[in-house]
Amino acid sequence: MMNRNYFQTVLFTIVLLYGVVVSKARSPSQRGLSEDAESLELPQILRSREEFIPYLKKRGIRVEPPSACTGNEDISREVRAYQSTVDNIVRLATEGKFKGKTFHDVAEYVDTFGHRITGSESLEKSIDYIEEILRQNGATNVQSEEVGVADWRRGQEIATMLTPREKSLAILGLGQTVGTSILGITADAAVFNSYKDLMANLSWVEGKIAILNYGGPADDPLSVTDNGYKELTNAGARAALYKSATMFSIYSPHTRGANLYYDGVTPEIPIAYITLEDADLLTRISARGKRIRIYLNMQNINRNSTSRNLLADIRGKEKPEEFVLLSGHTDSWDVGQGLQDDAIGVFLALEAFKLLKSLNLIPRRTLRLAFWTAEEYGFWGADQYIKNHSNELGNLSAVLEADNACMASIGLVYYGVPELACILQEVINLVGSATTGLLAMAKEMSSDSDIFVPLNIPTISLLGDDGRYYWYHHTEADAITAGSVNSTELDRCLALWTSTAYIIADLQNKVTRMTG
Repeated sequence: MMNRNYFQTVLFTIVLLYGVVVSKARSPSQRGLSEDAESLELPQILRSREEFIPYLKKRGIRVEPPSACTGNEDISREVRAYQSTVDNIVRLATEGKFKGKTFHDVAEYVDTFGHRITGSESLEKSIDYIEEILRQNGATNVQSEEVGVADWRRGQEIATMLTPREKSLAILGLGQTVGTSILGITADAAVFNSYKDLMANLSWVEGKIAILNYGGPADDPLSVTDNGYKELTNAGARAALYKSATMFSIYSPHTRGANLYYDGVTPEIPIAYITLEDADLLTRISARGKRIRIYLNMQNINRNSTSRNLLADIRGKEKPEEFVLLSGHTDSWDVGQGLQDDAIGVFLALEAFKLLKSLNLIPRRTLRLAFWTAEEYGFWGADQYIKNHSNELGNLSAVLEADNACMASIGLVYYGVPELACILQEVINLVGSATTGLLAMAKEMSSDSDIFVPLNIPTISLLGDDGRYYWYHHTEADAITAGSVNSTELDRCLALWTSTAYIIADLQNKVTRMTG
């Protein structure tokens, strides 16, 4: 009879060897946690110039040096002559009868209509509401222009981890994603912590639900580069669950825009976003070598409909054929109230219009308010405007759009020639303490103004993200909630935005365009 210790030694050796083999067979995500999963430090609210610069750089936004007017002394003097006008605008916005008005009016709007996805009755009624405000306040040339839009409707969305224990997973499907069958999908999960991890272990995904615990605004919040979707479909994955593109979550899934990944890739598989908490939970379970099995059921309707852009003018007093666009988009995603994205942008334009009327400030050029539809589906409304008004674009001086939040009045972002940088730097200087004072340059702001850039039309955006925008963006929390909006900051944004719009429209000459 063999010694008992011998059997124990053999058994221990077998277990040890099995562990080594299994460890080598697992994907890197199962052998260890991602850096994100191991870091529990809360992101910080940005306040100083030094904090903003690296944050904006990650988003492709370059902060300009303060000496933006070197070589542009004439235009610098012209803008500085507006000091008394800007003082009146700032005073009325932050101390006078417009103090608190943007908050009051936008709160009533989002409380009344809620989210406003294209194709919905709530969007069309909200456009009617804005049109009535324009007419009541004396806007001229108020008109709607029809736009063909997508009409995707979210249905039931259920995700449940079945093993190693049962747990409901909060999800939000990507806009225009395909659904599952009515019975749903039950499959094992394969967890990946990076695109490199996925590429090295692509054979793991066949017949599985892929959990992709990477991507997000630490890099580029709306980037779809190296997301792995094409590779997943080719390798036979049944669905893809991505980590939400946010830096902070209180169990709030965040969905990006619409149809970002498909781009002609077949076959299409369901795509949804899970919370940061669940992405890290699944990563930890996988790292321990546990089998994960998930049930997924996603239903939706995808069809076409029509919506409309809404336009209105403050007719210019000297050069009415020339114009500046002051814009925002009326549609929102189908969660929350669409507050920061982009009801605030819409109401900053509306309040700027009313404030200028209140001060009887009529610029040389026409200031045209443009409220775009279907921005969330890829700037469809603005694209239709360009097609409808191609013969007028030579008279367009600049496009202003507020679609980057107003959590704080941080400054302005532009794309154009150095002369425009000088103009905006001087506007910021005139506004003074009503803004943090940053001037930055970016070719893309992930909004409607982007499609004017290839036409060499100067673009200007309000910079209002203090580091928290993607805590709320495209989640149920993009609503009138604690911390999501501040009335004083809205007043400061209004002061900066109104001053910018008026001066750009009133300068002696149109803004110089880039060439080539």
